[in-house]
Amino acid sequence: MFNLKLKFKKNLFLLLFADVILFTISYGCSYILRFDLEFPYFYYLIFKKTLIPILAIKILIFYYFGLYRGMWRYTSLKDLGNIIKASISSSSLIIILILITHRFQGYPRSVFLLDCLLTIFLIGGFRLGIRLTLQYKKQGTFSWKRKDNIQCKRKNVLI
Repeated sequence: MFNLKLKFKKNLFLLLFADVILFTISYGCSYILRFDLEFPYFYYLIFKKTLIPILAIKILIFYYFGLYRGMWRYTSLKDLGNIIKASISSSSLIIILILITHRFQGYPRSVFLLDCLLTIFLIGGFRLGIRLTLQYKKQGTFSWKRKDNIQCKRKNVLI
């Protein structure tokens, strides 16, 4: 029982750590894409100032949508839908907070749209990659390459 709780906490912290890294990459790359592969110093200062609050908001929203409950090997289309909902919700909340506090003075608006899209692709792709890797380890091949008729022999049964 204790080992299961310890393993669950380890997986939870590993998933949180991976998500924080991917959220940071997503937010940073959205600035880089917005400014054509450059990162002006003024916007770098804004990035540094807003990174921690944005990470906190995203983690809380993703937790609210239940994305830290399940195990990686059971990632499904429902989880992808929750990732999309959580990403749109967190980006909307961030936009509303920046609009209320700063009226978007000095904040590029397109960064938050790019961040939302990159978050969906990075988090969804990472979780799908983990699922496919675990499936490959278990079955020895990816499901789309497997030939079911060779690996398992079928018996005809009359009911």
